[in-house]
Amino acid sequence: MKPIINLIQRLALNDPKLRYPEYALDDGKIHVLYMAVPLNATGLYRCILPAITLNTTTTHCAIINDMQNWYNYDRFRPQSLPITDQLIRWAHYIIFPTVFNHHKDFRKLITEFREFNPDVKIFIDVDDDIMNISPYHPNAKRYTPLLIENVLKNMDLCDGVTCTHRRLCDWYEEHTAHPKYYPLPNLMTHLTMPGAEPPPKNTTGKTHLGMTLNFTQLQDVMKIKPVLKHLTQAKKYHLTVFGWDGKLFYNGSMRDTLAFISHRHVKEVQIQNYFTMLRQLAYDIALMPLCNNHFNQMKSNHKLLQYAQLGIPVIGPYMPPYNEAPIEWCEEVFYTHVGDNAQEWIEAIEYLSNNKNARQEAITRAHKTVNENYMIEDNINIWQKCFK
Repeated sequence: MKPIINLIQRLALNDPKLRYPEYALDDGKIHVLYMAVPLNATGLYRCILPAITLNTTTTHCAIINDMQNWYNYDRFRPQSLPITDQLIRWAHYIIFPTVFNHHKDFRKLITEFREFNPDVKIFIDVDDDIMNISPYHPNAKRYTPLLIENVLKNMDLCDGVTCTHRRLCDWYEEHTAHPKYYPLPNLMTHLTMPGAEPPPKNTTGKTHLGMTLNFTQLQDVMKIKPVLKHLTQAKKYHLTVFGWDGKLFYNGSMRDTLAFISHRHVKEVQIQNYFTMLRQLAYDIALMPLCNNHFNQMKSNHKLLQYAQLGIPVIGPYMPPYNEAPIEWCEEVFYTHVGDNAQEWIEAIEYLSNNKNARQEAITRAHKTVNENYMIEDNINIWQKCFK
């Protein structure tokens, strides 16, 4: 992820010439300006990788004006953006991350931009369905009907909206009047591939199971609570939870919602170090619990692509977006889809644990499929057609 690390370091500089070396007015290219990119998976797939890859083309040039720590967005104000008149006038397209939808002064901000550059096209990128956020989501109370109404009004102020897939585009298109919608998928990149060193070998004699979680996934985890209890009692597995530690502030106190299972916790890392850490963890099998609701159905399938790129077979539900993966993955043991029955999960885990050869053949094919079909370097024409 060296190009991403270099980008983060450049954006910390004060000199605009060093901060934005891509800036040139008369280069004959289409200019795409990404605003206040969050340093998380959304920022990586929706902004950072497209910007880096567009800059390898002869037709487009992209600049990221700033990066924001995802957890500071509650205190973030658009007025604090390091934005100059020169950048606004340079841009043919300005792309805002989804978080700007929430700001009441979004209208004022883009009005000022259009005064500086009447020809600029304003886009906003959306990667989830905030209209149907789960009541179990820690931020659910923030998404009041008034906030959702404001979000939709802000989207209507834009020239275009980019979404992770066509279903999400169609969903929002039903609830807004003006913008055009463009599906831009979350794709993998050769930049995320680890180095030549092989992943650590599992010498414990136990099957290493892993879950990669974020703090919004309590209900997803509780969906397989009986499965996790069984794994704790069985002596032939050990479980790693990467990311969220299971702790939530509830009714005035901190609760450890994962205390019922025996596991090793590995704390989350910055996005530029994410793939290195995931590779070093070297799961034998990844568990991907997900409640079947509208909010989850509108997510991207990039986690499944990540595991395929890293050669980790997956067990999870057969529902959108994961049943939209390459059909061969759903017909073999790379992605074993299961229902709500705990016994189905347990049997799938036991089968993969006991059939290493079948597991290896499947992940080899999945890895090949990602590298041949799901790399942004080979599909950047989708972005070129969107920003034309």
